[in-house]
Amino acid sequence: MRVYSSGASKLKNFLSILFGITFGAIFVLLLATSSVPTTTLQNINLMSRNVNNGPITPTPNALGYLVTVPRLEKITKKHQVLIRDGNIRVAKWPKSTQWPKPWIREPHENMDESPADSNPMKGSSFTCHIGKIASSLKPALPRHFTSRRFHVLPKRYTAMLPKSDPAPYCGTSGLHFPQKLLRQQKTTQEIWMLFVVKSAPSYEENRISVRNTWGSSSNSNKYGIFVLFVIGKTNDETVNINLRKENQKFGDILQCNFLDEYHALPIKVLSTFRWILEQELNVKFVTMTDDDCLVNLPRMQYFIDANVTTDPDYQKKVYCGLKLLHDGKPHREETKWALTIEQYSGDYFPTFCHGGLWTLSPRLMKGIYCLSEITDFSDFFLEDVLLTGILREKLNFKDTNIKQMVERRTPRNEVMLFHVGNDKKYKSSGSRMLSEWKIMKKRWESSVKKIYEQQTL
Repeated sequence: MRVYSSGASKLKNFLSILFGITFGAIFVLLLATSSVPTTTLQNINLMSRNVNNGPITPTPNALGYLVTVPRLEKITKKHQVLIRDGNIRVAKWPKSTQWPKPWIREPHENMDESPADSNPMKGSSFTCHIGKIASSLKPALPRHFTSRRFHVLPKRYTAMLPKSDPAPYCGTSGLHFPQKLLRQQKTTQEIWMLFVVKSAPSYEENRISVRNTWGSSSNSNKYGIFVLFVIGKTNDETVNINLRKENQKFGDILQCNFLDEYHALPIKVLSTFRWILEQELNVKFVTMTDDDCLVNLPRMQYFIDANVTTDPDYQKKVYCGLKLLHDGKPHREETKWALTIEQYSGDYFPTFCHGGLWTLSPRLMKGIYCLSEITDFSDFFLEDVLLTGILREKLNFKDTNIKQMVERRTPRNEVMLFHVGNDKKYKSSGSRMLSEWKIMKKRWESSVKKIYEQQTL
């Protein structure tokens, strides 16, 4: 019995020591793990799977998707997390370098408090701060406006989901880019308004007509504007040769990496937004329009100066130059604009601007673009509804940040835009633009001149 008792005592002591060592090791391991910082990034590019040989784990939460990057040891303010070529990398700054504002930051509680981006690789990469935008979003609630039939977006568009790729790149890898605009940005101050004209590779005549009418170099100097034509790719070699010659002469064409077609309009606009943000263009306003339209620059300048810049919240608003549409219904019959239930299940669209002309600030443009990267719109092709309606509505401004520039049934002398379209009387829309411009130019200028004269009385 004595031997058994001694053996049992030794076994008990051995187990106690083993337990203590095990517990101590676990405690030290937990302490060491907690001391290694884990970098949490608000990043929507989830295609990367190689971060210092560590996996990326997307985790859904109330704000969307957090990307947790493990095994990044000794992350300090001397390091900066970069997004390039679909991979997340960590770059170390030299000791002599002052620590810049991080490229990727923790989310801000308020969109208005977001600092300006500091991008060491200007024009090469652009990252959306989804957490900052998502933190400003609130749950989509039904509206209480009895005069509105639209109440809430379909769940497909309210969801915060990661997308596989951002908008296609523009102006690189052999694609045309507006060298005139980039040169001008180096030598001049802020551009008052950047007009983004949606065009097609083969629509050279329309582009020439715009350059000879409202988008002329004299108007560019007079009003402080720049007209940028945006196109996609084409497989027609003859068109490609003509495009190369055209852009060498004018330097105002931006080509993006997608096949140009009608259903690619959302991608065309969003790719342009991405390019503008990457280049950090110094512009006050961005306006979307088409290459078969005449823009009333005198009236537009008057409206912006009198009604927009005087509004302290103008940077959060989009302004409709043609039509502001409430409770638009999706077309279900077979037409050019027909949508299936899968594409849009709601009975009504949110309030949106007609695609002919709409204006917004770079700040709102950035918010709309970033939301597009976490919104499933893969087969939705109505770019005006998507950008000024669905994505703007998703920012939770409701109808408070969308305004009409002119009232409906406005006299022709006071409209912001004249849509030329197709007319059998003319050979093409380009020739009609030239003919209409000769008439409208004098009328538009005299109409605004009368307004200023009346104000001085």
